[in-house]
Amino acid sequence: MKELKQVLSVVPSRAVNPLYTYVRAQVKPTGASLQVHGDNLSARIPLPGLVAVQEVDVLVPGKLLEGIVGSLQEPELTFSERELTVREGRFFTTIRVASPEGFPEVEPPSGSVKGVQVDKEALRQALSVVAYATSTESYRGVFQGIQLELHPEGKGRAVASDGYRLAMADFPLGAQGLEQRLNGVLPKGAAKDALKLLSVLEGDQVVLFLERGVLHITDVLGQAQVSLFLMEGSYPDYTRVIPRTVAAGFVVEAKDLREAIGRLLVVAPTENFRGDFSLGPEGLRLRTEGDYGQAEEFVEVEARGELSFSFNLRYLLEALEPIEDQVDVSLSGKEAPTLVRPVSPSGVAYSAVVVPLKV
Repeated sequence: MKELKQVLSVVPSRAVNPLYTYVRAQVKPTGASLQVHGDNLSARIPLPGLVAVQEVDVLVPGKLLEGIVGSLQEPELTFSERELTVREGRFFTTIRVASPEGFPEVEPPSGSVKGVQVDKEALRQALSVVAYATSTESYRGVFQGIQLELHPEGKGRAVASDGYRLAMADFPLGAQGLEQRLNGVLPKGAAKDALKLLSVLEGDQVVLFLERGVLHITDVLGQAQVSLFLMEGSYPDYTRVIPRTVAAGFVVEAKDLREAIGRLLVVAPTENFRGDFSLGPEGLRLRTEGDYGQAEEFVEVEARGELSFSFNLRYLLEALEPIEDQVDVSLSGKEAPTLVRPVSPSGVAYSAVVVPLKV
């Protein structure tokens, strides 16, 4: 029962409102559903296979139920107003349920904005590939979240940055009538939870409603809904850091460069993970030196020009992770932003900007 396990996986174990640690089960003649509500996310997911002795609307401790069904394959759930019974094979247990009084409703889109249809997998991939670039520092404000943009010309974009690197992923939108660009910043944790729930929404397409303060994601029929409560504010004009000129660059298999960087990271200095690079006609030479020694490696690349520069190796490695085949690294200067992108994009159009270390 994939839907059940995915919903339970996003129920918080602790919350400001203790009710958020419960999942709400509603079983009616028209169908059954589960609802979950957290600090930055709420969702309503249809759940086929629920059995009720009578029509019920109850709360069940989320993590307790997750622990019970976690190792079960196809458990049978039977609800009454007093308890939930879980059976599979020779296993049997009952859980006391509670009244749903006070549990927040999952509010539907207000209708103030038009829904935009998008490929579910493209949305999932776009949010996934940029998440690494968000900040982990609380004082960084909106940079702790992922900015989602919906453009009138039929393009969506997910953006993440922590001030030292920038990740972007563009994806196409379906037929829609946006009159202006809409954007909102999704809390990173809520976005990760939403990705889990997207996997159980029916169909290949979902509909986005980006309205003031909330992003609603529904299936095409509107039976399932995931709502994310947006962070206040928006990203500054990040496009200013995207390089416009290229001083040098190279093309290489992303896997080869990742492996070389990974080996150097073992001995790199932990304060900034500095790696020194030297690009020339013969290829790319990497070097690092830390408290316990030094490491060096040569990588064959298709070079464009010559340049020496330094990177935080960890930042460059994370920028390379979403790229499967060849990567194009375009250098705009020794200490200027560098553009990293796949030579042949597959799926969403991913690109990243990494700022070299000043040495």
